[in-house]
Formats: sequence, structure tokens, C-alpha cells
Amino acid sequence: MRTAREYCDTQRRKYTGKGVHEAARIGALAAGGEITVSEQTIRATQRRGGGADPRTVALKGISEPVTVYTLLWR
Repeated sequence: MRTAREYCDTQRRKYTGKGVHEAARIGALAAGGEITVSEQTIRATQRRGGGADPRTVALKGISEPVTVYTLLWR
């Protein structure tokens, strides 16, 4: 019989790479109650409206500037 802890330890995944790093930096831009996403996410979800004007930001550890949106969700 396996304990819950043993099960969780074997099921843990490690996510690494530029995309994860960029997503963490974009998420850190959001203030309390905000959702901040990349332009790439807007395109992938085909979201229309519901967001503030795009802004271009420099992210630590990312060589190119990134366009981000703050979603209006309330």
C-alpha cells in the first residue's frame, strides 16, 4: 500500500525552459486581482476585447521585449 506522500512524490512533474521562465515573469507583472498574459496567449485563445491596451515590457532573463495584456475579468 502506498501512502499519499509517496504517490505525490512519484507524480510530481518538473517544468523548465524559456516558456516557463517567461510565463513566471509575465505573471509577476500583475497586481492584485489582475491577470496578465502575453500577446502569444491572446492569439492562441483568439480572445477579443476584454483587455487593456497592450504594452511592451522588458523581462529579466528574456532577450527580446514582450507584449503583454492585462485582462479585464470582473
